[in-house]
Amino acid sequence: MKELEEYLNSKIGLTNNKNLEALHRFFTKDQLENLMDKTIAIVGTNGKTSTANFIYNLLGKEEKQVLMFTSPHLVNFQERIQSHSNINFDYISRIVHDFEIENNITLGYFETLFLIAAKAFLDNEMDYFICEAGIGGVLDTTSITQSKNVVLTNIGRDHQELLGNTDLEVLDQKIFVSDSNPSKKSNEVQITKIGLSSKKIYKKGKKISVIKCMFGKKRRNTIQNSTVNKALRLIHNLESKK
Repeated sequence: MKELEEYLNSKIGLTNNKNLEALHRFFTKDQLENLMDKTIAIVGTNGKTSTANFIYNLLGKEEKQVLMFTSPHLVNFQERIQSHSNINFDYISRIVHDFEIENNITLGYFETLFLIAAKAFLDNEMDYFICEAGIGGVLDTTSITQSKNVVLTNIGRDHQELLGNTDLEVLDQKIFVSDSNPSKKSNEVQITKIGLSSKKIYKKGKKISVIKCMFGKKRRNTIQNSTVNKALRLIHNLESKK
C-alpha cells in the first residue's frame, strides 16, 4: 500500500482529469463489457456517497462480492475504495503507471484512483462495482463504464461552467453518464430516481424514462429519507433481471 500512496501523492494538485478518450485503452473489450453489465453508476448533486454505502451494505448482506468507489475522502485515500476482498493495490498501481508511460499521458488523481478501483474489481471477478461519479455525467471519468444500471440521487446547480445553468441542463449531463441500452425491446436505460412527476427525455434517438427527479429546495429535506428507498429499489431491479 505504501507504493500506491507515494504514487497518488505525486498526483496531488494535478488537474489532468481530461484523458477520457484514452481511458478505454486501459481495458480489453471483454473487460469493458463486464464493467457495463456489473457497474452500478451513481450520479447526482448530493447524496451519492450515502446512497453508495447503503447499496454496498445491502449487497453485502446478500453475500455478493462488491467493490465500492466513492469520493472525496476525509482522512485517507483508502476510504475511496472499499471491498472485503484482499487486493494488491501496489501491483495495480504499477499497471496504471505503465499505462501512463505507454500512452504518453499524465493521469489526474481521480482518474488514477478510478482505474485502480476498476482494475481491482475486474481482477477479483466480483459481482458488482459501485461507482460514484465525480462531477458526474457525460464528461465524467466514470462514464467509461457505460453502466446499464444508473442511480440518480437528485439534481442541483453545480459546476455550471461544465454542466449547464439550469436544472434540466444539469440533469441532461448527469443522466447520460451512460448510453448503454440493456433492453432492446424498450430501448430504455435502467435508471433509479426520486422526486417529482414523470417525464420523458430524448437524446440521440434514445428514450429514457425519468420516473422521479427532484429539483430546487425540495431536495434538501428529502435526501436522507430517500436514500434507503433508492438503494432498495435498485436491489429490487437487479434481482428482477435474474
